[in-house]
Amino acid sequence: MRVLFISNRLPYAGVTGGYSIIHQRIEGLCRRGHEVGLATFQRSETPEQVEAMRALLFELELVEAPRDRHLLRRLFDYFFLPIPSRFRSCRSLAMKRCIGEMVERSHYDVVIAEFARMGQHLYRNPYLPAVRRVVSSHRSLSLLHQNEIKYLGWGPAGLFQRLRMKGMESFEFMLYRNADHVLVLSPEERYWMQLRIPGVRISVVAGGVDTTFFSMRTEPAKEPVIIFTGSYRDRANEDAMLWFLKSSWPLLKEREPAARLLIVGPGVTPAIHAVAVQDTSVEITGYVDDLRPYLHRARVFVCPIRLGAGIRTKLLEAMAAGVPVVSTALGVEGLPVQVGDNCFLADQPVMMVEYIHLLLQDDALADSMAGRARKMIEERFMLDSTVIRLEQTLNRIVGH
Repeated sequence: MRVLFISNRLPYAGVTGGYSIIHQRIEGLCRRGHEVGLATFQRSETPEQVEAMRALLFELELVEAPRDRHLLRRLFDYFFLPIPSRFRSCRSLAMKRCIGEMVERSHYDVVIAEFARMGQHLYRNPYLPAVRRVVSSHRSLSLLHQNEIKYLGWGPAGLFQRLRMKGMESFEFMLYRNADHVLVLSPEERYWMQLRIPGVRISVVAGGVDTTFFSMRTEPAKEPVIIFTGSYRDRANEDAMLWFLKSSWPLLKEREPAARLLIVGPGVTPAIHAVAVQDTSVEITGYVDDLRPYLHRARVFVCPIRLGAGIRTKLLEAMAAGVPVVSTALGVEGLPVQVGDNCFLADQPVMMVEYIHLLLQDDALADSMAGRARKMIEERFMLDSTVIRLEQTLNRIVGH
């Protein structure tokens, strides 16, 4: 099978968030003998990252990323264009042409637009020959913004999100209706979509984790280190870390004065820096090439996510690495967790602190919980099994 992926940025090895799932899919399909192409916007990737992906792929095309528009043009677009603001930032005629040329030249069986925003390049594309079209949602932008509005209320940030919702749901669902198939990461999101767009073909194809790479640590972590990982360009991760730093971390420090917090990943915002710089027990690493040494230092992985949707790859990695997890209920969406067995759930700061403190004090409990979480990952989220699930879904779509 010949598969063309479309991405907003290059999904190179070691990238975080949803782009790591794209890299998993591409690498896995290539490993299983399929010919995979990629069309992506060129952003801040290094030449080494580009060449590493080029060596893996059947073909790679880099398209100049859309430029940021000045304020007056953005206001004009908001009031007079039928395209919501979150979609306009990825809108590119050059990308539409590139996709059409690649399909015409290389005769792909199926094109997968990763993220809903890239799905617009498959809709009414005059350059695109007949081909099966798939939109991989990762997380519905409409659902994401509804969750944000619920938490932000009617303050300035909440009002801004309400403005961004203008036309969001109707436009996004139109893209799904006009695709041959939609991929989502969790059963919860499939159910949410099916209620709103019945008749659309939707399959759950979650991300996975390489359990050989993210192996269980060989020695127990000695220091009371708490860790959170992710890209902080994602508003959900920024909100999670700010909420934890302001509401839970001071309470935990009262209970565990020696505790340290590791904030790992790229794009840490000035707002996070402003809070963390005042506390010497908080360490910000920025981007790291390898998460494993940091996960193996930690006694607890905290996931205080309050916004967004879909499976968090960070949790799969932490569980595979043998780090017990304390999360909000939203943070574990899409995972078959059992509270008290393979993780703890807490939506209130006081309860989150209680569970973290309990895991720091009870090594036997922490080890048993980590072991059961690792077993769940091995049974449900092994990388090879998720790639096979994607392959089977694509075979059904193209009629193989």
